[in-house]
Amino acid sequence: MAEDAVVVVATYRRPEYVRTCLQHLQAQTTPARRIVVVDASPDDVTAAVVGEFHGVEYRRNDLGAGTLAASRAIGSHDATEDVVAFIDDDAYAEPEWLERILAAYDAPDVGAVGGRARINREGEESEGIELIGRFLPNGRLTGNFAADPGRTVDADHMLGANMTVRTDVLRSFGGIHDYY
Repeated sequence: MAEDAVVVVATYRRPEYVRTCLQHLQAQTTPARRIVVVDASPDDVTAAVVGEFHGVEYRRNDLGAGTLAASRAIGSHDATEDVVAFIDDDAYAEPEWLERILAAYDAPDVGAVGGRARINREGEESEGIELIGRFLPNGRLTGNFAADPGRTVDADHMLGANMTVRTDVLRSFGGIHDYY
């Protein structure tokens, strides 16, 4: 059973998105043990925004633009929590987001959990509902992460904007490394 999580928010030059994202993360029904913002921006504007939020850790990614994987590695390399949750700076978690994510880990064979990523497009909740996160025989990946099947579905891959993994599973394949 997963009991706690660190939430990693990677960002680049979007301090207002970070502010809104953090407001949502701090309003969770089940709070994260830690929230870490990793900033690849060339300035300190985002650092000032993060400083407005008590207990949120700020880390730099000096590699700059286009280094999302490095930001995720910087944010997760020292995780001691049961689960590492990655959320994009422009993703705004519903209040029960982390509670529901952690509940999915009650099954011991669950190694990773993703979630919906609504984009506010008409009909998105039913578009591609049977092909959410699939790896097709022709080698193509499906998305359809805005679809709402009303139940848990197995997927072959997740959307990085809203994905989580057991820390021990992440470590079992070497974590995210060689990026910084």
